[in-house]
Formats: sequence, structure tokens, C-alpha cells
Amino acid sequence: MNFLNRLIDNRVEVIMDYKPVLLYNLRERNLVDSIKVWEPPVDVNPTGIGYSKVHDLRDLRDKIDVAIRSMKDDGTLRNIEDKYLKQ
Repeated sequence: MNFLNRLIDNRVEVIMDYKPVLLYNLRERNLVDSIKVWEPPVDVNPTGIGYSKVHDLRDLRDKIDVAIRSMKDDGTLRNIEDKYLKQ
């Protein structure tokens, strides 16, 4: 949040941050209407889930895949994005 503080204090004019974190912090500090987040994003970073090779976690992987797919299909993921990441 140090970069955000510098922006708020007019010590810098532009900051770069991980968009979900930035949006969350703006909402928590009631700054959504005060700071513009540029679109489209500067960069997109695919996110993955790492699994230990020491243990056989294929069953866990499969359960997580099913849960994520189900959350996408029924709109749960979109609702979470809207609740926490919407500008």
C-alpha cells in the first residue's frame, strides 16, 4: 500500500500494482471515485496452482478443477469478481 499512499499524498502521479489488490485497497479506503485505473491492463499474468511432486495429489487437483469449473458455470466466480474487484 506504500505506492498507493504516495499517490494519495501527491508524491507520485502514477503507480503500477496488481489490479485485484489495487481495486481492493481503493474500495477499502473509499477511493474508487478518486483514482482512475487504466484499461486495458498493462500486463496479464496467468495464474496457476502449484502441487507438490512429493505427494500424489491428482485426486485433490481433480476436485479443485471440478470446483472451479462449477463456480464458473454457475456464476459464482463472476459474483466474487464483481463483489471484490469491480471499480
